[in-house]
Amino acid sequence: MVRALADAAAGSLSGRVHAVLPLAEAARAHECVEARENVGTVLLRTGVIS
Repeated sequence: MVRALADAAAGSLSGRVHAVLPLAEAARAHECVEARENVGTVLLRTGVIS
């Protein structure tokens, strides 16, 4: 636990993104997580990405 906190503070941890879906596909995102299809985070995009 201490090492994980130190790594996080040092910025050496990274996350894994499985999918980025538009908010209109929230049901699909939920199905993906429920079925355990994802390896990483499933994100919902709510607006314009610049």
